[in-house]
Amino acid sequence: MWGNACTTEVLILAAVVCFVVYLYQRFTYGRQGDPLCPLPLPPGAMGMPFLGETIQLMLKKEKFYEEKQRRHGNVFKTNILAANTIRVIGSENVAIILRAENNLVTTHWPKSTYRLFGPGALHNSVGDVHRQKRMVVMKAFSPKAMGTYVQQIQRIVRGALQDWCVKDEVLVYPECKRLSFAIGTELLVGLQCDDNTLTNLLSDLETVVDNIFSLPVSIPGFGLWKGLRARKRLDRALDAHIRKKLDKSLADWGCKRPYIDALDRMINAYLLDAKDDIYIQELKDSAVEMMFAGHHTTASAACSLIYLLHENPLARKKLHAELIQHGWTRDATVTDLDRVTCVKYLDHVVNEVLRLVPPAGGAFRKVLKTFELDGYQIPKGWSLVYSIRQTQHQSPLFSDSKIFDPDMWEDNPAKDKPFDFFPFGGGRRHCIGRDFARVVLKILAAELVTTTDWQLAEEDPVFSHFPTPKPVHGLPTRFKTKEQQI
Repeated sequence: MWGNACTTEVLILAAVVCFVVYLYQRFTYGRQGDPLCPLPLPPGAMGMPFLGETIQLMLKKEKFYEEKQRRHGNVFKTNILAANTIRVIGSENVAIILRAENNLVTTHWPKSTYRLFGPGALHNSVGDVHRQKRMVVMKAFSPKAMGTYVQQIQRIVRGALQDWCVKDEVLVYPECKRLSFAIGTELLVGLQCDDNTLTNLLSDLETVVDNIFSLPVSIPGFGLWKGLRARKRLDRALDAHIRKKLDKSLADWGCKRPYIDALDRMINAYLLDAKDDIYIQELKDSAVEMMFAGHHTTASAACSLIYLLHENPLARKKLHAELIQHGWTRDATVTDLDRVTCVKYLDHVVNEVLRLVPPAGGAFRKVLKTFELDGYQIPKGWSLVYSIRQTQHQSPLFSDSKIFDPDMWEDNPAKDKPFDFFPFGGGRRHCIGRDFARVVLKILAAELVTTTDWQLAEEDPVFSHFPTPKPVHGLPTRFKTKEQQI
């Protein structure tokens, strides 16, 4: 008798809780638009209080957004990572957003991303601070600076490919991460280290990256907590390196010396503040950001490049012929940037990889004031995420969005349409290292087709696209030099 009464009370309590949650969502949580704007909010669901639809996003990954788009169209609402959010797709919509930077929207990342990269990171800065930092870092990616990188990039790429060829089998995605991390760490941060140190740094950086989109609460065992612990280890590893660079710059104050890497340029731009602990922490934030930008998205694109060239032997054959025609043989040394940019079909191949599988799926913004988009209100204070991958795939400028076809880039108008093809973002805050990433991809593609043959060890590999595209099982592959048979 007592047990039945207890069960009844539990059921009644559960029903009351569910009813309260429903009322909260129905009349408050899902109706937090701008009351002064007569336009309706975009369609969509808000999920549970605080959690929103974060769990569904983590479970379904890219399919979460695909299902939402099929159901609601190119503009819809949701709640992810404890923030009311509008998701926007389509070149015309994206153009409105990116052309309104600092007017209608401003840069914004989830709280977890902000904490893990730190306030000193370029993508976390705004206004004059962002413009000043960006101008400094841009010098590290000027054509003149890029020309000094190509020979070192080729050296690192060739060394990696030689290692892959002597192994029975390699997992392409982890190897691409290690390759791009080694390139970025050496050329952008100026940090040269042994294999064990490189492995430890890469492991900590990946822990940070794996948790940049997590609930904004640091609870032991949860994502943000793990990421913050890894970030502290990265800071400790970078501290001595940065202080050594500072001492070198102070000793050479007033003397002309060549800038070696992007971090050197930042140090020399603000050298008078060099002994400020806050400034040193900002340099650590910048170094971690550059290591991330120099490896994570580039590694994703590099893995996609290897897979797509394997799956398209005619494109691979055509690329090889054009490279040989331009004198890019297996023993050729790249001495300047012109050698990389003169191969037209190489540019087409890289464009097509970045169109079909852009390394970044989208980017976050914060709405500064309510505005209209597609007949809906985009409320002030909400988060906004614009899609890169879905926008590129539905662009009318490409005949078949799912087919790998480098030839479509011959006189394609997308070259002059910045919001139909924008794999590294667009507007004032496009990825500052996009040209660096493209050079890395071009050198990798050229070295691959002129020096190696490769065969996938897995039939029909499965790919995930959240937060960046990657093969679920790492893409096991066998590489051999061209003199050997696979």
